[in-house]
Amino acid sequence: MQQKETILINAQIQSVWNFIEDPNNLQLWNPKVRRVTAFGNSGKSVGSNFGIMYMMNNSASEMRGEVIVHEPTSRLTFRFSDGKMQHGRGRIIMWIVFKTGKPVGEPYLVKLRDLIEKK
Repeated sequence: MQQKETILINAQIQSVWNFIEDPNNLQLWNPKVRRVTAFGNSGKSVGSNFGIMYMMNNSASEMRGEVIVHEPTSRLTFRFSDGKMQHGRGRIIMWIVFKTGKPVGEPYLVKLRDLIEKK
């Protein structure tokens, strides 16, 4: 079963794109992401890589993220490998929902929207 969440972000599409294509912003809207390590031009083109430390159930997993689809202002897909989420796939916005179910507390997409709209 595939879950889908959507949210309206009141911002220019380019502003939204600039925010989500930068892996460093993951830790701003996802409290389970503890660290992102950029490798060069991470997030800006297919094949670029970055490191990520993800904390779940008091257990840290070091993973490597790779951009596998990069269609500006249209589609961005990361593949995560190593650690407990080996070979996980998902669009960046939906990644948490696909991998961990619906979050508790402040919804992740609401936090993402609020961060972008404040810029």
